[in-house]
Amino acid sequence: MKYLINSGDYKILLIMPSNLRKQWQVELDEKFGIDSLIVDSSNWDEYKTYVGKKNPVVIVSYNFASRRKTEFLKTAWNFCIFDEAHRLRNIHKNGSIMANNLFELTKNIPKLMLTATPMQNSLLDLFGLIKFIDERIFYSKAVFSERYIKKEQYEDLKKNDIDRHKESLDRMLAYQGKYLKFLNMRKARMIRWLHLMQRLFLLIQKEY
Repeated sequence: MKYLINSGDYKILLIMPSNLRKQWQVELDEKFGIDSLIVDSSNWDEYKTYVGKKNPVVIVSYNFASRRKTEFLKTAWNFCIFDEAHRLRNIHKNGSIMANNLFELTKNIPKLMLTATPMQNSLLDLFGLIKFIDERIFYSKAVFSERYIKKEQYEDLKKNDIDRHKESLDRMLAYQGKYLKFLNMRKARMIRWLHLMQRLFLLIQKEY
């Protein structure tokens, strides 16, 4: 985040549980010298002025971001961070209003998702979180369920999906080059992350 701020005028949105907002604000200030604004309904007018400044860092709760989705969409955010991101894993379920609102809000924004518990109930938790990053990776809930839950095609995942993700990466590089440029992320480094994902799936295989 500090790198982004030092690189130019970037608007950064942080979404998290309400009880973590002040902690994030204090840590950003004390450890990195980053100014930020916690936004809720009580200071909405202040937010509208603040977000027009250079390098605004806005901190909001999950519920507030979901309720004010339309208003937040009016800002061209450059980067988004989710803390306790496992709260979004139920996006695949009908009626998950908050997760779907936040998906629409951050759909085309480069993002970082932080969680210590990416999987809690089933493999569909993983599907939900990956959808937030790139909904094309697993195609659809039906395809994911058929391939990895019903048929348990983990070998198929191991042999074929890394190459497919490399192809997706090539398309993403072409489509989102301007974002990847300011993040200074190299293709080789991203591919290494894909291989780490592969190891994760192999660990999942042992449990299921």
